[in-house]
Amino acid sequence: MIEGNTTQVTGVNPGDVVANSSFDKLQDNAKVSVSNKPIPAAATAGSSAP
Repeated sequence: MIEGNTTQVTGVNPGDVVANSSFDKLQDNAKVSVSNKPIPAAATAGSSAP
């Protein structure tokens, strides 16, 4: 469900690792960076990540 800038998903549980940007670049065997640092809300709103 999408309402405004909020999207509701199912199947994601607390503690799961998820991608937060560049979804279009995700492919099998692609290299990813895993970070435990929270991303500031301003960085995720309207992200222009490559």
